[in-house]
This record gives sequence, C-alpha cells and structure tokens, in this order.
Amino acid sequence: ALNLLPYGSRVEFQEVAVLTMIPGALLVIPGYMITGYLAKMGGTLKLLRKLIPFTAVMTCTGAILAIVPVAARWYIVPLVVVAQNYASLVNVPLLRLAGGVAPPGRVGEALAAVGVAGQTANLVGNAAVVVINPLLFGTLMTNPFWVYYPACALLSLSALIPVLRSPKGGWGAASGQVSDIVYATTLAHVAAQRWRQKAQPDAMAEEGRHVRFPWGEGGAALASGGTDFSDQGSNGSNSGSVVNDAGDTEVVEV
Repeated sequence: ALNLLPYGSRVEFQEVAVLTMIPGALLVIPGYMITGYLAKMGGTLKLLRKLIPFTAVMTCTGAILAIVPVAARWYIVPLVVVAQNYASLVNVPLLRLAGGVAPPGRVGEALAAVGVAGQTANLVGNAAVVVINPLLFGTLMTNPFWVYYPACALLSLSALIPVLRSPKGGWGAASGQVSDIVYATTLAHVAAQRWRQKAQPDAMAEEGRHVRFPWGEGGAALASGGTDFSDQGSNGSNSGSVVNDAGDTEVVEV
C-alpha cells in the first residue's frame, strides 16, 4: 500500500498476507486446547520441559524454504506459518509456572516479568537483525536469511538450562510434582499463620483506637465488652471517657 517494495503486485501481496496469517491463526487454536489439557493431566513442569525441544523443531522448519523449489513455496509457506505458531505453545505452561512460583500477592509481577522478558527479546532480536543482515549480504549465499531459523532454534533449546534445575523453594504447586506441591502448601500455611499473627494485633489496635480510658487494666475489659474493672478513676469511681461515632466524648460510669 505504501509502495515500499519495488517488486510484486497487489494481488501477490494479498496472497502472501493471507498465507502468513489465516492458516496459523486458525490451526493454532486446537494446539492451545491440547496443550492446556496436557498441562492439567501430566504436570506443567514436565510439559514445559518437553515443549522446549518441540519449540526448537517448529522454529527450525522455516529453513525448509531455502531448499524447496520456488514453485512449491506457495504450498510450504502455510505449513511453515502453522509451525511457527505452534512454537509459541510453550507460553501456556510457562505462564502457569511463573504464576505458581510467584510469592503470595505478587502473581501479577511474575506474569509481567515474563511479558517484559519477551518484549526485551524482540527488541534485542530486531537490533541483531539490523547488525547481522549486512554481514549476511556479504556472503556468497543467494538467500542467507534461512540461518535465522536454526539460530533461533538453538536459543530456544537454551531454555532447558534453567528449567532442568530446581530453584530455591521448588517450582511451586503449579509444577505438578508431588514434592513441590507439598513444599508449596506448607509454606503457604506458614505464611498465612504469620499474616494472622500480624493482622490480629493491628485489628485490635484499630478497634481500641476509638476508646480512651483513664485507667490501665480496666480499659482492656471495656474494650473486650466486659464490665468488670479492677481499677478506679482519679475521682474514686469506675468511670471513663468514650469517643462515640460523632466524635463527641461521653463519660461512662459503672
């Protein structure tokens, strides 16, 4: 539309757009459904470790276009596009695992970290293409762009390095492994107990903030709803001042 490419007709541009968008968008839907089912049945971590080599193979399929005849590329392009879309199925267990590893109340930060890492990789990849393309054009290869596919496949395989190890505290309950589930459940109960111990004094302090008493231990009885006071006020009677909802101070005598 902008006449930026000096070759190809409008019809050819439309054919390329259709072949590179519609097949992948439609055929990847069952792939996501199957991936979600497998993650539920076999465990997220186990599926992630198997999908990383699968992603590398799907990514590498783009190099086939360099060896097939030109007349057959119109039939191979949709298959390559579908394979490239299936390479993104690894994001399903990856996001689930990132959410399970995140500390309580910080799941959004963990998912955002995955998104930031992906966008950073895209930025670095585009910058690398700008630098590497002039070097590729200087070679004797007719169409040197196929080297990007195996290179990206090797980068995908490098993701196995952190996944094969276990971080401190395990992978969380989302991993599907019994040891990680038990460990994550135990830590969750400990964290909940600590939160209750911290929250209860804060709630009692907030509750007692609206009551002022001139005596010591007797104030605790009134704050808890009792009427048995052990101390007396300065005038010899059991009395105190209570701040009502309107903000006025009332004298209470027992």
